[in-house]
Amino acid sequence: MKTSAITRKIVSSILFLSLIFSISACAKKKPQFQELSTTVLSPYDEHQVDVSVEVIGNRKIEVTLTNHSQTTSYTYGNPYQLEFKEDGKWYKVPFQEGMWTMEAHLLGHGEKSEIDGKEFYMSNTGELTWYLDDMLGDLPAGHYRYVTEITSESAMNREFQIAGEFDLEKATNEPDPLKKSSIDPSQITSQQERSIPVEELSYNKQDGYCLLIIVRQSAASKEYKVERQKDGEWYEIPVKGGGGTYEADSPTQQINLYMEQDLVSGHYRLIRDDLYYLVQEENAPGRYTVYEFDI
Repeated sequence: MKTSAITRKIVSSILFLSLIFSISACAKKKPQFQELSTTVLSPYDEHQVDVSVEVIGNRKIEVTLTNHSQTTSYTYGNPYQLEFKEDGKWYKVPFQEGMWTMEAHLLGHGEKSEIDGKEFYMSNTGELTWYLDDMLGDLPAGHYRYVTEITSESAMNREFQIAGEFDLEKATNEPDPLKKSSIDPSQITSQQERSIPVEELSYNKQDGYCLLIIVRQSAASKEYKVERQKDGEWYEIPVKGGGGTYEADSPTQQINLYMEQDLVSGHYRLIRDDLYYLVQEENAPGRYTVYEFDI
């Protein structure tokens, strides 16, 4: 009797543990995203357009479309669908509302064209940059694909669904390590000689990590960088987009820099890249002008 009771207890324990493991296994099998993709990709030989996707800093993707057709040009827009692969199936990744503007881009096939008597070639490549922050929530590590639509520039105006696959090595909520500045100190003009004429600077964490700078218009530029000082070294702090958005209001100019991460307390420098502003040589002394500040 005693042995039989012990046996029953062992069997019960095994059944209980099996149930727990089964529940855990079911929980693990729950897909990351809920809506299955309905995308049907067009056969490559019908359009001959490649899509390559490069992940930059785990927070954005750079997409390149390359048209290998010798006879057909295409138009394409900004809208796209991001999809996640799990257990052999593709799932739609939800977006935030109203994230696209509706420009139309031309993807040529290397053909010649003429405008105002000047001849030029229509490029067979197109590039777009997208931030993964536009998704609803953080993205897990895994395998993804970027899906978009192109339309042939012909009488038939055929539409094609094309895609490029890529991997996220880690979830987007995992911060990247700080990267050391790539700027040579000899290229920076000292603050005593010529600093950025900043009238006002403020940082708003709630407004998308926005660094607002009011400068005299003489400080207008296409590119700004931000770096943080740590243990005597300077480290890059990524800026979204092409280095800032600008609102001119003579005699000052408002510059909005949207950072890709929160700026913690510390010592920083705002760097203006003067390559296309005051100097032409890429490695010339004085290429960069700086303004140091604290948060």
